[in-house]
Amino acid sequence: MDDSAPSFLVNIQFRERRQKRRTSILVLCIMKRKGTAGKWTDVAFRHKNQYIE
Repeated sequence: MDDSAPSFLVNIQFRERRQKRRTSILVLCIMKRKGTAGKWTDVAFRHKNQYIE
């Protein structure tokens, strides 16, 4: 994964999830702290799909 892909997803999630749940902020903080973009992006992306449905 490039560095551009995770940051792009983070921007989308921040917008979409901020409107629905505050937990999005916690997820973003965790993603930034861990720095393991591939792992956390995958986890967050799954959650994002669940919220949309």
